[in-house]
Amino acid sequence: MKKILIFIDWYTPGYRAGGPTRSIVNLVAHLKDQIEFYVLTCDTDYCKNDPYPGIEPDCWLERDGIHVCYLQKKSLSTGKMLKIIRQAACPVWYLNGIYSRYFSILPLFLAKFFHPEKLVIAPRGMLSPQTFKSKNAIKRIFLALMRCSGLYRQALFQATSEAEIGHIHTLLGSGVKVKQIDNLPFKASEMRTTEHVKHPGTVRLVSAARIAPEKNTLYALERLRNCRMHVIYDLFGQIYNAEYWEKCRSVIATLPANIEVHVHEAIAPDQLYGKMLDADLFYMPSCGENFGHAIAESLLLGRPVLISDRTPWRSLEASGVGWDVPLETPERFSELIDRCAGMSGDEWQKMSARTSVYAGERLQLEQNIERYLQLLGKEQNI
Repeated sequence: MKKILIFIDWYTPGYRAGGPTRSIVNLVAHLKDQIEFYVLTCDTDYCKNDPYPGIEPDCWLERDGIHVCYLQKKSLSTGKMLKIIRQAACPVWYLNGIYSRYFSILPLFLAKFFHPEKLVIAPRGMLSPQTFKSKNAIKRIFLALMRCSGLYRQALFQATSEAEIGHIHTLLGSGVKVKQIDNLPFKASEMRTTEHVKHPGTVRLVSAARIAPEKNTLYALERLRNCRMHVIYDLFGQIYNAEYWEKCRSVIATLPANIEVHVHEAIAPDQLYGKMLDADLFYMPSCGENFGHAIAESLLLGRPVLISDRTPWRSLEASGVGWDVPLETPERFSELIDRCAGMSGDEWQKMSARTSVYAGERLQLEQNIERYLQLLGKEQNI
């Protein structure tokens, strides 16, 4: 089997980094019977300092049919990376992200010496306009330097949407090689099935995203103020910005009595699926998503979604599986939440069934698995 070396800052059992981690977990789950994966990562989760318990660091371990090396965060070094990369001896390298010192930038320089047969970079949305609201000048200077260095010319970029292709070419040059392939969803074996009853007059909302401005948590909460029906909102996510969270708390404290908001810490994906299945509607009017794993997973689970129009998931209302609403029409979100609350159980069940079918067709699982096999194993660098 082809050997693939994956560089990523956070990997399972970590989950707090959200989409980037889930992208690789899903990829490995679907392809590990056809590709020999080596995952090089850190021994701590996103925004955490304590290492994962019970895991031996700085060596290759066998876990769930793949090889994983958890490097100690407190002693990361170029020398250690060189040693571990030599041990793996993989002809294909797959980098996740753009700005990580050890898992994105250093591998680009090392590739000049190791000469992998193929070098693939997945930006994971880090070149989208909304990401430049933070450290804008530093990021643009860095990208300009990297563009001048020519290091990206040795790589093939993987985009997950036409919009991301545009972002890559705008920032890195039209000569950069790009291939578009959607992220893979979770494996069906990870799902649990359950009977869910939708009660008319009430709607259970769920969202799963870090509590931060780019996820638009405050906006989501403010839209509940004008809802007239009974709304129960379960919000799962890590508090990423303390000042922003205080604003969210202030809104929660002043919501009318018909609105219940329950805030929970981020939880592992296998637990989150159960929470999604207990809900009627996935609700996340974010400022933008490169892919939106939580959106895709909700749809696969048969849960309609109410999101912004700034994700790849568009024209949902025409398909009868949810709504993608412009953020410039805040009253529309409140109206749609009340409409969902008023749905009968039968009406919701029909929408749920359409949603699962839509997700399966939209995600093109078998076709995308073959595309990944081509990207990582069957074709040479282009």
